[in-house]
Amino acid sequence: MRFRDQHIIRTGRVSILLPLRVVAVSSVLVLLGLVLAVLLLNTGTLRLGVTDVLSGLLGDAKDPRIDRVVMGIRLPRLLTAALVGASLGLGGAVFQSITRNPLGSPDVIGFTTGAATGAIVQIILFNAGPFQTAIAAILFGMTTALVVFLISRRGQSSGGYRLVLVGIGVGAVLSGANTLLLVMGDLDQAMAAQVWLAGSLNARTWGHVGPAALGLFLFAPVAVLHARKLVMMEMGDDMAHQLGVEVERVRLIMVIMAVGLTSVATAAAGPIAFVALAAPHLSRKLTGTPEVSLLPAALMGALLVMGADLCGQNLLGKLSLPIGAMTGFLGGLYLLWLLVARGR
Repeated sequence: MRFRDQHIIRTGRVSILLPLRVVAVSSVLVLLGLVLAVLLLNTGTLRLGVTDVLSGLLGDAKDPRIDRVVMGIRLPRLLTAALVGASLGLGGAVFQSITRNPLGSPDVIGFTTGAATGAIVQIILFNAGPFQTAIAAILFGMTTALVVFLISRRGQSSGGYRLVLVGIGVGAVLSGANTLLLVMGDLDQAMAAQVWLAGSLNARTWGHVGPAALGLFLFAPVAVLHARKLVMMEMGDDMAHQLGVEVERVRLIMVIMAVGLTSVATAAAGPIAFVALAAPHLSRKLTGTPEVSLLPAALMGALLVMGADLCGQNLLGKLSLPIGAMTGFLGGLYLLWLLVARGR
């Protein structure tokens, strides 16, 4: 059903109201994502044409190496990048809406650092494998969010700015603990932990795609169902209360949801900086909507990670840069620009 500048999507009893500009921007982001997907599937040591890639995807390539490269290496890497980016973009949009702060990002607040602590503990102290490392990252990320939420509470409220400040403090403590753990471990374990901390899409398999997809599809519907309440909460806690929103309950649910998305993304690819910060900002600029836009933020996050991966594989010739290094460099420049622009 269409109105002059809005589009309503109905699924059973649930209806989602989307401005037409949001629909248009989302469509463009999807098309750009498909272009990046084609480029990434053609990128690697073994140069393949579009026909080779299509044959590999269909499983009828004449050369068996093409099937192995496309289906066993490049497609899992591509899907992991897209799912991780979408999770970070969606989680960042929710955090910025909850805190009403443009710096309210899980990597700035410290939740990503908490997830990294769990992974480092497993690698350094228990010499654990990828599965145990991923589980520890998720559990520590959730625990960090709970601690921050409880410390930031004052009376019956855990106000947005207190949540950000407490999160930054907890993140600083955990960052120091991470450094201490790296010093404690032997050389091989410390190197393995450093590789994980760099954030990488190398050697991603279908075993990484599955958990990343499961996390996104479990947590994303929660965000969609509470999107309207998030818009009300952006007007202030008092106004949201008057409109019938249980502010603290909704805030806790959304913090858990967003931390779950961030932790799953971190478990799949390691810490990837600034995507959760930049994706919601860029999507809001494109859509022109002041409130949270979850779908464009998720699509923008996927686009940023896929684009950074493409740059990391091609900028320095045969040397492939970790995805975390690329997003950290580009995100740092974006953060400086953002701070200068807001200062003006």
